[in-house]
Amino acid sequence: MQAANRLTGEGPDRLVSIGPIIAEIDHIIESASGSARKALCLVRTQMAAFGLGAAAIHLRVNASQVRSAVQADLGLAADGEFMDRRAMDAAAERSAHAVREAVNFGAIFQEKMTARRQLMLAAQIVKHIDADAPIRFLIAELEAPATIMGAIYLARLYGVADRLDVSPLFETPDVLERGGRVMERLLDEPEYRAYIQKRGRLCVQYGFSDSGRFMGQIAADIAVERLHVLLSRAMAARGVKGVEALVFNTHGRIHGPRRLSRRDAGTAGLSALPLGARAF
Repeated sequence: MQAANRLTGEGPDRLVSIGPIIAEIDHIIESASGSARKALCLVRTQMAAFGLGAAAIHLRVNASQVRSAVQADLGLAADGEFMDRRAMDAAAERSAHAVREAVNFGAIFQEKMTARRQLMLAAQIVKHIDADAPIRFLIAELEAPATIMGAIYLARLYGVADRLDVSPLFETPDVLERGGRVMERLLDEPEYRAYIQKRGRLCVQYGFSDSGRFMGQIAADIAVERLHVLLSRAMAARGVKGVEALVFNTHGRIHGPRRLSRRDAGTAGLSALPLGARAF
């Protein structure tokens, strides 16, 4: 209780955004010169890049936990129904009309659903710790695009969609095979496109440690390269522009974190699309 009160209490020393400090440094830079100006520019760049934290914030759930959290809201009776088209339509509809709910630490402790609790935690981080830093929300064991849309619905419900990168993890042979179709279905959905346009980025993750174990590293490497091309083509075919494609490999045993290269973009005719993706 004391920790929560200290974290949430108002006061002159409370700082949850790096913006005001950067604005002050910008003002000082205008009147500085020589080595002092160079040093201030370097400090400003580092502060803008790292924000108030020492590392990026990463939350992880399984697809089954997201399904459990949104199943009742979407009117679905069983997990298997998430594979149906109507599940995606229901998730998009709820996402479009989500009304933001107030969240506090008490609500987090009372919530039983893991996915909801994680997103409530994200809301508290944005409100009380760092209002600027992006939060990666990894969904492992993905099986259907409706699961991603359901997570976006929850993110909007708790008011963190503008700071949250909902990232599907493709790791099993089945989902590596179907991953291109999963992303195509998501990109066909106007609500998903609205989400990534507002965020300015689309995030996907490939699990080399798991896919290598299931398929072998060479086969996994080829499958991931194929997904790079399919994602590029899907974005180009739907006219998605001004969106950064962040593509990275978890526990990479061949590549490690990587970006969607200009070669991949060129293959799909995306030379004009900003794909300067980076790994956190």
